[in-house]
Amino acid sequence: MLKEYKDFNKKSELIRKEYINTQKEKLNHYTKECLDYILYQQSQTEKLLKNRLKTYATQAHAVASHIYNTHKGKLSDKEIKARIKEAIYAIRFNKGKGYIYANTLNGKGIFYPNTPQNEGKNLLNLKDINGNFVIQKEINIVKKQGEGFPEYSKKDTIPNKYNAYTKFAYVKHFAPYNWYFGCKAYTEDFLEEVQQETIKRIQQMKFDADGSFFVYQENGTCLVHKNTISIGQNYRDYTNKERSQNTASLIEIAKKKKSCFKEYKVSNCSKGTKLSHVRWVDNWNWMIGLGTYTNQLELNIKEEREYLEKRMFQFMYDILLMLILAFILLYFIAQALEKIMNKNFLSLQNFFRKATSSSLKINPSNLNFSEFKELANSVNKMHELRTQKELELLKARKKAEESDRLKSSFLSNMSHEIRTPMNAIIGFSELLQDDTISIEHQKEFLEHIKTNGKSLLTLINDIIDFSKIESEELKTISTACNINALLNDLHQLFLEEKERLNKTRVELKINFDLPDSKATIQTDPLRLKQILTNLISNALKFTNEGWIQIGYTQRKDNQLLFYVKDTGIGIPKDKQDIIFNRFRQADDSHTRKYGGTGLGLTISKKLCELLSGKIWVESNVGQGSDFYFTLPYLQSEITKTPSTKNNIAEPSSIEGKKVLIVDDCPRNILLLKKMLDSAKLNIRTATNGKETIALNQEEDFDLILLDIQMPEKDGFEVLKQLKKRKPDQIIVAQTAYALARERQKIMETGFDAYIAKPIVRKKLITLVTNLLS
Repeated sequence: MLKEYKDFNKKSELIRKEYINTQKEKLNHYTKECLDYILYQQSQTEKLLKNRLKTYATQAHAVASHIYNTHKGKLSDKEIKARIKEAIYAIRFNKGKGYIYANTLNGKGIFYPNTPQNEGKNLLNLKDINGNFVIQKEINIVKKQGEGFPEYSKKDTIPNKYNAYTKFAYVKHFAPYNWYFGCKAYTEDFLEEVQQETIKRIQQMKFDADGSFFVYQENGTCLVHKNTISIGQNYRDYTNKERSQNTASLIEIAKKKKSCFKEYKVSNCSKGTKLSHVRWVDNWNWMIGLGTYTNQLELNIKEEREYLEKRMFQFMYDILLMLILAFILLYFIAQALEKIMNKNFLSLQNFFRKATSSSLKINPSNLNFSEFKELANSVNKMHELRTQKELELLKARKKAEESDRLKSSFLSNMSHEIRTPMNAIIGFSELLQDDTISIEHQKEFLEHIKTNGKSLLTLINDIIDFSKIESEELKTISTACNINALLNDLHQLFLEEKERLNKTRVELKINFDLPDSKATIQTDPLRLKQILTNLISNALKFTNEGWIQIGYTQRKDNQLLFYVKDTGIGIPKDKQDIIFNRFRQADDSHTRKYGGTGLGLTISKKLCELLSGKIWVESNVGQGSDFYFTLPYLQSEITKTPSTKNNIAEPSSIEGKKVLIVDDCPRNILLLKKMLDSAKLNIRTATNGKETIALNQEEDFDLILLDIQMPEKDGFEVLKQLKKRKPDQIIVAQTAYALARERQKIMETGFDAYIAKPIVRKKLITLVTNLLS
């Protein structure tokens, strides 16, 4: 004890120094973390502004496109334009200061909500404060890229708030009337929002139980402080003059040195001297700081010394007393301890000997000392933990075995579902090579090949969607959708499918709950159609007679309840909870009667969740199944939506146009030429990038169908060289890359349009006709 006391005196000075250094390191670390966060927030201002501008311009474009597509051929262009302007005027942002404007590609102003005098004027020579031809820059971006962010040069010699911060704009082409939509703003408009978010985050940061950050502006206004009364005040107005002087000194030294420590005394404070670390934030002219009281260490050392002295005297007294009692009681205690210890050791020895061959627990009541009882309890806990872990391991093994079985069953089923249509495609293709087959049989075989090809493509799309679900990349796009029109299209589609499957004893019913004027909602039409298609396909697959009913009702909780009911085979109760899980079907054995991958319901469940709904089933074996799912009833202002069916454009207007088909596969070239025969185009072909560039230099083509993946030069490299020679050259990407992110990458590189393989003839002719008309 005496040695401990002497060592403490020697180490106290060292502890003081180490404590100060440690506190400095901690203060420096936490203030740097705070500064790093502020710098990160500064870097996000531009990104936040650009994302919002793009969102607003894209929203305006979507609204205008919908109005145009809805009323095209029904109203005059003048009426359609008026409706577009009326709808776009309502789009506001940045507390009402920001708005959408529109011009023609000739520079004529179409609409300006805040400056209507620009409407109808030629604005090509319009300049900003820095001499930039703003409208010309915007038109160049639209012509070259279709949409994007124009760049503006800045002249720092002109003292003006509009060049103190960066200006950004976003423009997007509106093809039907050769307009473009745009919106613009300054980073200054979003600076206050970013700073407020930063202040909230700093207020949540903690140094220790007592410490927290303080932040002051250059003008002295307090933004963050542990004492909330100080927030919003200027340090010059503090009633405590010493505190006001200390704050002024910290701001001054932070501006000069950017990062420094300062130690100063605080009167009338039991904690004494305070050590603070401050940093300066250049762009925002903020001082951030953090402090701690060093005299707390002296109090701790003093308390520790007093505690040691007390322990030393108590120790000396206890030693003396124990020596006296020890000589008196030693003999008797030793005898009693020997007997008790022998008994406890014997009990433990017997337990461990038996535990090697059987699962046992120790009874602590048979032991005398608390240490032995604690040891017994620890051993019993180890026994319980081992038993629990063994049970968990057994459950995990069974779960892993079941998961492995389900995956194996899924992969086996997937192989079957892929090979079945492939067998038909390859088999009937070989039969078509037989010259003795009649024309009727040839048509029948071609129909089989087409049907199985579509089935295989549907399976591939399901696998892609399932892959997106597993990687959490599946996204939805919310637009206006008339659910009555969508259900009518599905009803007609499955009436034809029912006839094809020869299910004449099945009646297909449809039921609406809303009139057309109230049936347009805000959702993702493609994903909604995908959910209903999966459910109706399943109902048709498992129903051989009776009826199938599709429809929806409006619930009181502002939800739409969609349903697909059938009188089919039904689903057992013990299977109804697993059919929505991945790799699971009501029947996943090799002897199952009905085909399918089991992915449809898994995908449908995920799509429902992404659309803020839920899906479930009610069913009885032999009586049919009722599938339900809900969607929010978000009624759209647009009350009419055209039919989802595609119409083939009239190709007569493009007869004789020069088209270049580029593909490294001769079969693909032959296929595309045959598909375009009816358009009577002047078609040339190329099989690689070099040949394409050479042909384009020899003659001008009205349109180029360009494959992406080719040897020597890929489609992206060829696109750059072709656009460099002729920026307005119409180039369409035709590729097997079909994922949304791949399509986005292709369109962002400068292609004018995109068509995915396998290519459908109607879609190809419509696309080419629209681009060349």
